[in-house]
Parts: sequence; C-alpha cells; structure tokens
Amino acid sequence: MNFYRNMIIAGAFSSCTAFSPVLVADEHAPETGLYFSGGWNKILMDSERELEDKNDFYAGLGYHYTPQVAVELLFNRADTETRSGPNSDVDYRLFSINAVYRNTPMGETGLFGRLGAGIESISNGSGVNDDDIAAKAGVGVDLHLTDFLFAQAAMDAVYGLENKQADFIPSAGLTLLLASSAPVAEEAYEVEEAEYQDSDQDGVIDSQDQCPDTAPGTAVDAKGCPLPAPAPADSDGDGVPDAQDACKDTPKGAKVDERGCRLKLQETVSMHLYVSFEKNSDAVPAAYQAELKKVATFLTQYPDTKVSLEGHTDSTGSAAYNQNLSERRATAVMNALIKTYSINPERVSASGKGEAEPIADNKTNEGRAKNRRVTAVISAEVEREL
Repeated sequence: MNFYRNMIIAGAFSSCTAFSPVLVADEHAPETGLYFSGGWNKILMDSERELEDKNDFYAGLGYHYTPQVAVELLFNRADTETRSGPNSDVDYRLFSINAVYRNTPMGETGLFGRLGAGIESISNGSGVNDDDIAAKAGVGVDLHLTDFLFAQAAMDAVYGLENKQADFIPSAGLTLLLASSAPVAEEAYEVEEAEYQDSDQDGVIDSQDQCPDTAPGTAVDAKGCPLPAPAPADSDGDGVPDAQDACKDTPKGAKVDERGCRLKLQETVSMHLYVSFEKNSDAVPAAYQAELKKVATFLTQYPDTKVSLEGHTDSTGSAAYNQNLSERRATAVMNALIKTYSINPERVSASGKGEAEPIADNKTNEGRAKNRRVTAVISAEVEREL
C-alpha cells in the first residue's frame, strides 16, 4: 500500500515539474482557469478516535474565478491503525469543496484562507464505515516558483458535525496552473516620433492642432484652439454679474438697476372709514363690522401706518354733551379695532369733534343722520417693485 501511495505522490510532483516549462513559455500566469494541486499531508486524529497520526498524500482540482478567488475540490487521505488493542488497519478519507481567498493574485507569494464542507469517511478492514458531514477551515501560504507553478503549505481543521470530533491536517505540496485566461502582452509598435508630437503640449497632437502655438496651461478644444472665456457668473440671471450685483437673489424677470437691485415705484395708498351712529348712541352698528375689518386688513398689510379716528354728532343737545358723545363714538370704534381685530393700541388714536364739523344740514333728519358719524382717512407710502 505504501509503495502505491508513494508512486502517486511522485507522479503528481513530476507532472507539475514536467508541464511547467511548457506553460511558462507564454510568460504570463493565467488570471482565471483550472489548477491542479497535490502533495504530502498528515492527519492529526482527534484523541477520541484512538487512531494513529499518519502521513499520506492529498490531491485537488480547483478553478479561480478571479486572480484572488477560487473554488476547489480536495481529497485528503491516510492509511492509519488503532492505537490500542489488536492492530487494525483503518482508512481515513476526506472529500471536500472549499472557497478560497488569496491576498495576492493566484501564483504569487502570499497568504490564503479557505472554508469548506465535505464528507469524512473512516473504514476498517472489517468493512465497518463511519461517515460524517464535516466543516472545514484552513490557512496557508503560497510560494511563487514560476508563472505556472508554486509551492503551498497549509493547516486545515476538520470538525465532524455528528461525532463532534476535530482533526487537523498540515500539508505541503505543489500547485500547477492550467492556462485559461491570461493577460495579453501588448505588442510593440515603432511609431515615428513626429507623428505624435505635441509642440505646445496642449494635449492635441500637431497633425490635428489648428492652433499650434497655444500658451502653456490654456484650456483648448478638440482642435487645439483656446476655449472661449466663460461668461461672468450671474446667479440670479438679472444681467448684472455677481461681482457687481448688490442683490444676488432677484426674482427671475424682475427689472433691476445697475446694481442688480429691483427698480421701485413710490406711491401712496389710502382708504376711508365712515361709521354712522344712532341718535344719542355710541354703540358701533353691526352693519359696519365689514368696514372695520377692511381697515384692520389695511393696517396689517401696511404695518407702518397709523389711524386717527374722529367722532362727530349732530346739533341736538348741548355742545358739552355732544363733545363727550363724539369722543365716546370714536373710542368705541378704536376699541373694536383693538379688541376684535388685534390692532396694536399704539397705532390707533381717537378724538371727538362734537357738533363743530357737520357735513350736512342739521335742520333735517337726513342731515342729522349723516352728521352722527366716526370717520378716518388712512394713508401709506409704499414702494412697488417693478
């Protein structure tokens, strides 16, 4: 048995050595493709197995998908025997599939790790087999010999999932890369220097350069001519460059001055208030709430404005009574603006004119009704942007 085992190991090594000079003639290691490996291994048995640690051989076939990632099938074996009792020959076999990652491209000197799973089989001369599914993990080192041949040393741990026993497998051998996909060597071409000369070093060769004397550092187009100077930045598109624009966020389409700011038109806006009262009453009639709301809206829209309310009466009664009544009417309108419409008290004032400023004839009912009133004119100076 040992004779045949040694013959297999020798054959694997001699095959790698014989084929490697032929493959090396291509001068480039394959980036992807098949590889064959083989060599010595020793099965360090779990102590519970009561089996001797034995030297034997391993063999493998793999495929590297990239220069650093591969998948491989490995066969490890050992012909061993029991440690105690009558000596009995036992065959240990491990068939596994492994994922391999190398920190350097396949064939170069470097480290690797692998994870896998397989079937662990132990059988004796009596035909008793003990098979178990096993998990496998290992690390190792590759040593570059040629572009197609490298030496390898590794240590793998194998754990039986059913029998809960762990074995260790140190190994050393050779790996032969079988050519599949290799980088193509660039062919050398002799080109006349003048054909690719670029006198002004603008990136366009002289034979295609329509502006051969471009100053160093100048940006050029495909013809070798200077690119047009970029237009000054104008973020808001108002026609005034940002460097001179004092108002850089002008809305699109707005008219601006030479500083880039919106043109403004000064104008006056105003509104009139008229509230009529019942005879001898200072209660604001409900019919005029809409008018008060308009005044409040105007004051809110133009926050710098103020309103001065003037109360008036007809000529019925004494002048002193009418003065007091006109003041109470103006105050009633002022309170409505402040309390109902939340106008700031500092923006509203009230005064009474009594019966002194009639706008109609106090001799008629219609005239007296017009004179019982509170009036105001509110104006605001505003700038309207064009």
